[in-house]
Amino acid sequence: MTHSTADLENGLALQMHILGVYEAHAREHAEREEDMPEWLYAPYVAQLRTVARIQARLAAESGDETRICNLPPASFRLRPELANLVDRAVSALSPDTHCWLINVGGPLALPVVLDAAHRAMDEGWFDHGLFVRVGEHDAQGDLIATLPFDGIFDEIGMLLPDAQAQTGRRKPESVLRAMAGRRVVIVCDGFHALQPVEQTRVVGALAGLPEGCRLMLTGDTLESWPHVQGVQALFTTYGVEAQ
Repeated sequence: MTHSTADLENGLALQMHILGVYEAHAREHAEREEDMPEWLYAPYVAQLRTVARIQARLAAESGDETRICNLPPASFRLRPELANLVDRAVSALSPDTHCWLINVGGPLALPVVLDAAHRAMDEGWFDHGLFVRVGEHDAQGDLIATLPFDGIFDEIGMLLPDAQAQTGRRKPESVLRAMAGRRVVIVCDGFHALQPVEQTRVVGALAGLPEGCRLMLTGDTLESWPHVQGVQALFTTYGVEAQ
């Protein structure tokens, strides 16, 4: 089913209005120093994705290089104890390094990764920031499903203008081609929820990331992958007490 540019622009305006409602709730929880509950956080993340997908679709049709970013804001729990980890992750994202993969483990990994990714984008190091939730959770926050190998690349491809024009499943090689010439940081949250064989397949496929692109993972995984080639940065939030 095809949509005119006017239809997409009207749809984007509506979806941005809905996103504003979720962002207002996010600000309220941040002011109270509370994390958003899963029943509210999940649709918020989904709405960020919806807006980014329409923006990518419009960019594909117009040929304009629109900035695509569906990274959620970092959690209020980014306390001073985590500042050093964030600084190290930001340094690993720098264009002055050849580090293509950053893995952060532990219970507070996501706010560290998100804050580092946002800071790197604010520095102008990346054109696009893509967020993929590998695991699907219920209202209580319990894991109920995970994206398969093809699903992860389909999610990434949906947020890249050049991959939007493709039909059917987006293959890793086509997704990597769509990133060529762009500076993209990809955040895969809950990567540890995948089976080890799937973890290995995804990281192996993304090892061919174009120059200027980075992959960030949350989950305790990479220590068991000595065969993965390339420079890696491994950090952990263990030892920082969760509140």
